[in-house]
Amino acid sequence: MPALVDAGYDACTTASNHTFDQGADGVDTTLDTLDQAGLAHAGSARTEQEAERATVISVDTPDGPVQVGLLSYTHGFNGIPYPDDEEWRSNLIDEDAILEEAAAAREDGAEVVIVALHWGDEYVQDPNEDQLELAPKLLESDDIDLLLGHHAHVVQPIENVDGEWVVYGMGNLMANHGEPETAKSEGLLTRFTFTEDLDDGTFGTTGAEYLPLYQSYTPPVEVLDVPGALDSGETGTATEARLERAHERTVDMVESRGGADEGLTMIGGD
Repeated sequence: MPALVDAGYDACTTASNHTFDQGADGVDTTLDTLDQAGLAHAGSARTEQEAERATVISVDTPDGPVQVGLLSYTHGFNGIPYPDDEEWRSNLIDEDAILEEAAAAREDGAEVVIVALHWGDEYVQDPNEDQLELAPKLLESDDIDLLLGHHAHVVQPIENVDGEWVVYGMGNLMANHGEPETAKSEGLLTRFTFTEDLDDGTFGTTGAEYLPLYQSYTPPVEVLDVPGALDSGETGTATEARLERAHERTVDMVESRGGADEGLTMIGGD
């Protein structure tokens, strides 16, 4: 966990199909370890009281701190039941519950609300019907500003929905699929810029960016900035041809739902 902090992480979402793999003890140990490292978290809980509290993180900006709410939900738990029938232990994706909890985060002071969704079909790059149906419903709410998706283990599109953004799937950052030639070794870094409307104090998205990533499997295992590695020639254990394939596949998929036409750009691109 300290390595995550050193890498620049401030928070972690913990609702996934593996949340209950080690039962209640696993949930408690994970959250204790995140707390010890100084990482905020959302998506699972040690107590019912903790489950009822919204995760709101104070983010420093040149104009002063901004309060960011973080919510986390999953499509399921691989058939594993709630430990001791404690249904507050983690969050299943439910439209009404998400909207209610986003509103609660606003009431707790969140000026920007981000919802993380563990959804989609594993190893399938196109969003499924559930994703395509739920995303616009959530983004229609004034209480939700951004959707960040994961679970598929492959990159999925980034789409603008009436001025707000959904990342359907960020692929893999670091995983042990051991398939360096497939899309499972590819991922995304995303960056969204929010700007305050000085007239009413609300925040809106004014920038949407992404960066193709590639994880190598041959030691030293590393995560490569794909366009940066291609530009510099420092491709590590990956070949130039493999990174070119990652670049092409990622750009094609990310922009397949019209994001570039709505202002989505690549980090560091011209």
